[in-house]
Amino acid sequence: MQRTVTLLVLASEEKARLLEINSLDKVLEEIECVDRSPVDDEGKEFSDRAGRMAVGGEARHAFEPRTLVADRLRQEFAGKVVAAMSERLAAAPFDRLVVAAGPKMLGLLRTALSPELRRRLVFDLDKELIDLPVADLTRHIGAGLAR
Repeated sequence: MQRTVTLLVLASEEKARLLEINSLDKVLEEIECVDRSPVDDEGKEFSDRAGRMAVGGEARHAFEPRTLVADRLRQEFAGKVVAAMSERLAAAPFDRLVVAAGPKMLGLLRTALSPELRRRLVFDLDKELIDLPVADLTRHIGAGLAR
């Protein structure tokens, strides 16, 4: 029987857990944790104040920012999580990828996936399971791990 390695990624807007399971021993093992620490957010200069633009003559009007600070931070963290997946792929190749995250974060992760990671993606779940113990994960993601 051939050994198949699956990387399971659980993500929230604050942290992510990378776990691995192989088809031979079927033991789910946590291999890495990625945090969005406050240090990551230091030095970020995002203005909450609306910019101004001139509209004809002398009048100047404020306009809404295209993205909110929280959206930018969420997007940057999604990039950090995808980078951790890519590093894992380079260091210890895996065959399949399963991702579970809240709807907003899952959308950002899907968008940020490289073509190599996207080819390995077999299942994604729009549910935040980050705080579940390892023993309970197979009950929630069993369908993705069985594929």
